[in-house]
Parts: sequence; C-alpha cells; structure tokens
Amino acid sequence: MNDDDVPFFDAAAAVDEFRRIIAMRDAATDELGHEEYARIAQRLRARWKEWQGEDSLHEMAYGEFVE
Repeated sequence: MNDDDVPFFDAAAAVDEFRRIIAMRDAATDELGHEEYARIAQRLRARWKEWQGEDSLHEMAYGEFVE
C-alpha cells in the first residue's frame, strides 16, 4: 500500500466533532439523549482507532482518558 491508497482523514475535524458531541452529551437533559450522543462518540472513537491504530481520540481532544 502506498500513500495514494490511504484514505484522507481530517484529524483536526475529528477532534472538533468529538468535542462538540461530548458537549452535547453532557448537556443532554434525558438519559435517551445522553445515550445517543455517547453512541455517536463511540463511533467517532472507533473511526479514529481505525485511522490511528489506537483509541486515543479522547486524549487528543481533552488530554486525558475518560471511559
């Protein structure tokens, strides 16, 4: 595989989107909303892991890991 075969991944945009989703999760006023945003955050972390090889999106966004 060469560099032309690797799909583009915008890491800065992924970090911004993750921060936005976490803020929405934290602001959710009901459990259903909280769970939905948590699922979206998990999908973002999975995409990051596919790209980076490890689940380090939270560390990139906030500097510390929180499950």
